[in-house]
Amino acid sequence: MTFDWDGAGDGETNIPDGVYTYLISTQVNGQSSIIAGGSGGSGGGGGVPSPSFALSSGESGPTQLWAQPSDGSGVAVPFFIYPPGFDTNNLNIFEAQVTWGLAQTVPVSRRAAVIVSGGSQASPDYSGPSSQSSRAPTRPPTAPTKNAAGTFGIGYYSWPTVQLVNIPKNGIPYPATGVCHLDGSTSSSMYFYPLPEAQAMSINMYKAMNNCGWKMQFVNYDQSLPVNSIRRTDQGGGSIFTQATIGLFLDHGAYGTDPDYSPGSGYSKQIYFRSDVDGGDAGWLRMCQFGFGGNLKWMALLACNSLCDPNFDNMVGYGAIPLNTTHLICGCETDAAVDEKIGAYWTKNMLKKKESIANAWFDAGRTQYAGEIIYYTIIFRVGGYPECMGDSVQNNTAPSNPSSSPGNLISIDKQVFP
Repeated sequence: MTFDWDGAGDGETNIPDGVYTYLISTQVNGQSSIIAGGSGGSGGGGGVPSPSFALSSGESGPTQLWAQPSDGSGVAVPFFIYPPGFDTNNLNIFEAQVTWGLAQTVPVSRRAAVIVSGGSQASPDYSGPSSQSSRAPTRPPTAPTKNAAGTFGIGYYSWPTVQLVNIPKNGIPYPATGVCHLDGSTSSSMYFYPLPEAQAMSINMYKAMNNCGWKMQFVNYDQSLPVNSIRRTDQGGGSIFTQATIGLFLDHGAYGTDPDYSPGSGYSKQIYFRSDVDGGDAGWLRMCQFGFGGNLKWMALLACNSLCDPNFDNMVGYGAIPLNTTHLICGCETDAAVDEKIGAYWTKNMLKKKESIANAWFDAGRTQYAGEIIYYTIIFRVGGYPECMGDSVQNNTAPSNPSSSPGNLISIDKQVFP
């Protein structure tokens, strides 16, 4: 059965977005119904419901899927009662017809969620009251929220194979044929290696966001994330991250050691991200080309050197980080390790622990890297408008003077490993 809720409290009062339980009382044809048991079902203690339902004698229902422990230790239950993501590795899934029987044929110990009807009298083998109200749910539903608290977007390049790519040109108008050497090297090309953890990181963050009631705006990667979809709209791009409230982008990152003359750079030394699907110079995304603003309040750039010195200060001095209305960017001041749960930790710290955006990012790094074997120091950085540095999801301040070329951005750093 499905029940609608208008999202209001008693007397149609406005209530905050958040997690709520609900109370449902039922009647059948004007007569009280009983919701019996409640200790069985998917994952609870006590009895397990049998495939019998209390309607009227002799009725049959349609064929449907059933689940039963593969060792035969328990009775079959309707497969649809298992929540999304429930581990079915130990269950045999089979088709069988639903057979309706009298309520008294169902043992009391197996009466989870069986509705008993037929006037004010309960069936003979049930000794409980003839009516009751039950507070539910005992376990929160998948997304137990009044409205989605916000939206999120995840984009990443997983680099399935090793690629050798040419380093980026230093832009137009002059000198168009020059190059921006990367990471202190004078080489004209560099290798990018697979990021096998990227997909699991995305899935874990999606689950954490979804469990907190946030709505997925997009999860795009590799072929579904052409670099131009990230690029700012006034440079011909799609600014995909501006559709979400919170965004996370995972990729390889590199810092330039020569000035870049691309539009929006102000001739600053840029940070570069590389697509694993777009070829040539068009496959590079400069920080000055990143599509910020719109609905996007907080962005994480999980990539090596994504906010490193001296490039961060150099870009700020030239107004080359086009934040627009985005409050903060969370990134890395040094090389960083990509791990499977860092996005989920950031989510939980922001939404469940209600930490500030910055502290949630720093603590996510500390938690993820704790106990790992890493041979270098990792420093995380959060940069953005001064008035937004204390932002949390619950309490935040909009930028006073948002700009596509802000010159007043600041940053804070924390060492997260070792």
